Amino acid sequence: MKKKQKRLSVSICIPAYNEGKNIKKLLHALSMQVTKYVEIKKIIVVCSGCTDKTENCVKAFAKANKKIILITEKQRNGKASAINRFLKIAHEEIVVIESADTIPEKDTIEKLCIPFLKDKSIGMTGGAPIPVNDPNTFLGYIIHSWWWFHRNIPRFGEIIAYRNILPQISMKTAVDEAYIQAKLVKKGYKPVHIDEARVKNKGPETVADLIKQRRRIYNGHARLHAQEHVKIDNMTKSSVYLILYKYKIHNIKQLFWLIGGIGLELYARFLGFYDTVIKHKNPYIWDTAKTTKRLDIGLKGGKVKK
Repeated sequence: MKKKQKRLSVSICIPAYNEGKNIKKLLHALSMQVTKYVEIKKIIVVCSGCTDKTENCVKAFAKANKKIILITEKQRNGKASAINRFLKIAHEEIVVIESADTIPEKDTIEKLCIPFLKDKSIGMTGGAPIPVNDPNTFLGYIIHSWWWFHRNIPRFGEIIAYRNILPQISMKTAVDEAYIQAKLVKKGYKPVHIDEARVKNKGPETVADLIKQRRRIYNGHARLHAQEHVKIDNMTKSSVYLILYKYKIHNIKQLFWLIGGIGLELYARFLGFYDTVIKHKNPYIWDTAKTTKRLDIGLKGGKVKK
């Protein structure tokens, strides 16, 4: 008689701050996940200092689905704090952390978690964010390009899964995915990017919001190295190598857009350096990029052709 395949127990964390525009779509998508080897035990939304309709939306879903649990933080203490609140009640083998302003495909959680059954050396997986921004605009092109680089380095964001062996993460980190990745690598596990585990997301629609995001991320990575004594550079391929040998530019307009994007990235890194070294600022409770919150699947999003 064939031995029955073990099913992985999974809990999902959704840190949320004023995500009323997308939380219904996200919870619906997670409630309808198609799984065979994964059993979703809990979907925990941690609402931190919300002043919109996010909490009411979650409560309505929780009445219809017992797997959905609401945790409320009256004061906004940062994403890391929300994750730690989740970890206190998440006892499943695998934990998934998904941004509240994303929407997963119907089998994203299954594809994200199956590698843990196949390879015991894998400690963390990251999915593939697919922006809905129009790639035929300057900012849309940059957003698609940046996520392409992240997927090929790889660096993780928007949705990750990992073995539930970290009781908590640093309360002061502004880059939780990178922090978790580095900690697991130090324990001997490897991170793996899963291109088939896709979530829709939206990048900034203004230059100011793009710089705000990139500035915070640079600051967070610098602090990760300086204060937590963990670094993710040794896990990455060279971004220069990707630009020179892998990334395809199809016309002169895309070349100028890419150069412009690199300029914005360098400027944001300079500001992040200034925040870190001169101002000693830690943006672990960050000012949200408001233009990323209205996730409209009907936009002309998709992959930039490579």
